[in-house]
Formats: sequence, structure tokens, C-alpha cells
Amino acid sequence: MALRHTDIIFRRSDTMQLVSEMERISAAHQNIIVSAAKSWVNVRPYFGPQYDADMKWEPPLRRLFSARGPFVPHATWVPAHTRKRGVEPAAIGLSHPKGPSAIRQLAEGGVVIPSDWLVRQDHSRRGIVIEVGADSTCEQALLFLLDASEELSGVNLPGDWVADLVEV
Repeated sequence: MALRHTDIIFRRSDTMQLVSEMERISAAHQNIIVSAAKSWVNVRPYFGPQYDADMKWEPPLRRLFSARGPFVPHATWVPAHTRKRGVEPAAIGLSHPKGPSAIRQLAEGGVVIPSDWLVRQDHSRRGIVIEVGADSTCEQALLFLLDASEELSGVNLPGDWVADLVEV
């Protein structure tokens, strides 16, 4: 089964194309029963074409022995999807370098998790996982991920972002 990747470079002030794609993916998942989501979106800061060579590299021993995630935040959105046992809600995840208690750090930084969202994980190395409320929009989920990424980043972030739409 081949995965199709589509990159969208965007700025926080212009998320319309990405939100439209997230809504399309979300609608496609509502009409089929699957064992797992067949599409998702990865979002990270866009440092330009040299990113993989310059910014993504981390010392191997840091990755092996550190209790923290990557220097540069990596966010993921998975749409709600129907399973045999019911609906699996949309979820977001964020790997980050800030260590334990990221949810508390977000709150201290003014990044508020909506009251109908459910925190499933707040781990120093594996990051945070949050179930998105059923009435929340794709745009709300995306903006939260951008806010959280900025708050929990270990490096200064550029104004550009890149989304990798992954589809089966």
C-alpha cells in the first residue's frame, strides 16, 4: 500500500488551503469503516530546503538518552474515523523538547486547551496527545497545534510552516 505525500507551505496568516485539505480528508473518513485513519497531516516549522541537512539532525546520544523530544516541534493531526466499535475522535499530537508537564507549560504560556478536548498523553519524550472535541473545526485544531508548537519549541521558529498530507 503506497502512501501519497503532498506538501503545503503556509503562513499562520494564510491557512485556508491547508484547512480545506483537512476538511476534505475529514469528510472522506466519515463515510467508511476503517481499522485506523487512512490519512493524516504532519505539521512542522519550515526552515527552507536546507532543513533536513541543518536543523533536523540531533546527536544520536541525545536521542538515545534524553528524556525530551526533538528540538524542532513535530505536530500531527488525525481525522475522526469510524471503526467497527464506533467513532474514533480526531486527535492531535505534538513531539517537543520541553520535557515533562507540557500541558502545564502551555497553560502558563497562555495556550488554552478547549474544555471539550481530552488530554490522553503528556509524556516528556513521546509528547502530548489530545482528543479533539467533536464540535471543533479543523481550523481550531490547526491553530492550536501552531500555538502549542511555538510555545514548546526549543529553537526560534520562522514564520513559515510546512504540512505533509499523508494519504493511503
